[in-house]
Amino acid sequence: MAHPSRLWAEALLAVALAALGAKLATRVAHEVRAAEVRQAIRAANGREALRAVGGVDPWGRLVHEIPPAGAVRFVAFLLRAQSIESDLQFWNRVASLLPPGRGVRIVAYCDGALCDAKVRARGEPAAFPVIAFADAVDGQAVINADEDGQFLLLDPNTHAVEKRFWRRDSVGPRAVARTLGEVRKIASK
Repeated sequence: MAHPSRLWAEALLAVALAALGAKLATRVAHEVRAAEVRQAIRAANGREALRAVGGVDPWGRLVHEIPPAGAVRFVAFLLRAQSIESDLQFWNRVASLLPPGRGVRIVAYCDGALCDAKVRARGEPAAFPVIAFADAVDGQAVINADEDGQFLLLDPNTHAVEKRFWRRDSVGPRAVARTLGEVRKIASK
């Protein structure tokens, strides 16, 4: 027969292991739930759910881009504060390469307060509207595309969204303008 102190030690060890197991099970269940929530948030944020093109510009004016007659697409891209000059130069060049009366409307979305301040400080307007404050879902869609180095094309009639690359060394303003010209030709057929 086992010594009574050994029985007490085994019983105490069994209780301690049971308590540790219960605590660990609770912790694992909590971590699994937290992972599920993070996954759901990532899935929701990953949508390219650009529903409309609008918001407030850096000067506090409402920007609500209504498709002009003949418009076939809106281009929405993220204007980063850290690369604002090169971003504006790139997209101003794209805008200048598009044919007059183009069916493509370009709209920039600022990536935050610093971008907003830099746009206001520049004073000179871009060749397109700049949105400093937008609907959260629309803004997140533009941010998500930019994380992959892309811009969004929104068909104002069907609300279909496509993503196209632009933040690559191999893609210049001429290539983007050519792509947008092709989109225009296809959509007008």
